[in-house]
Amino acid sequence: MLTNPALAQTPSNESIARLLQVTNFAKETQASFRTSMVESFTTTTIEQAKQQNPNLTAGQIIKIDEIARPFANQIADELWADPAFLNIMLGDINALYQQVFNQQEVDAMIAFYDSPIGQSINRKQTQVVQDFYTNILPRVDNYKAAYAKNNRKKFLQFEKQLLEILSE
Repeated sequence: MLTNPALAQTPSNESIARLLQVTNFAKETQASFRTSMVESFTTTTIEQAKQQNPNLTAGQIIKIDEIARPFANQIADELWADPAFLNIMLGDINALYQQVFNQQEVDAMIAFYDSPIGQSINRKQTQVVQDFYTNILPRVDNYKAAYAKNNRKKFLQFEKQLLEILSE
């Protein structure tokens, strides 16, 4: 069965395009992309500001958040509207699907996601991903920052070893 050429057939660009259509990939990915970019940019900006100014007040953090989120949203909009960015992204996604899935698997996903239950599950999966980026990922980022702060000695030792290697 594993030697059956049909099972190993690389999915066609057309079938991948159909799969992306039935899963509302562009719309769903844009929402996840935006959420991820905004959360990541905002968290990173605030953490860098805290490192540069350990006496940052809660009010200043709120103000940074208030300017970082709209800025990151604007950048996300501009990237998503850029045809060159979309072509690169879609080309990479196509290549990824062709590396991971075979034609039979893509055909099965199309059949499933084109069904009413598949559409329902797709919507729910999208909500889970959006909630993850909005509610859970920032908590993980905050934990990582607190961990790094509490283990500063470890990180300084690592940085020292890294600099020693780089100076060889």
